[in-house]
Amino acid sequence: MMARAGHRAVAGGLAAILVIMTAGAAQAAAAAGASAGGGRVREPPGPAQWRCTGYHAVVRGETCESVARDARITVEQLRELNKGVVCAALMNWGHVCVRGYVIGG
Repeated sequence: MMARAGHRAVAGGLAAILVIMTAGAAQAAAAAGASAGGGRVREPPGPAQWRCTGYHAVVRGETCESVARDARITVEQLRELNKGVVCAALMNWGHVCVRGYVIGG
């Protein structure tokens, strides 16, 4: 009986050491990451933003499909370039972006 109690104590002690070592490794990794970035923790990148380089003036009767086709892009690309565009109310937008590139993100 005494031997089993001793084994449990040793096993419990090893588990405690493992937890302490794991916590220490996590702290060391966090410190290494902070020092590699000049003492600052890097934030995850935000959503991609577009810089528009080409516009299209919307005229009566145009649809997202016709604007995208004329610009040789997909409707999905048109929507990505113009966040929040509502194709049913395209006339209200006046001008839409049809060319651009990603900045940030």
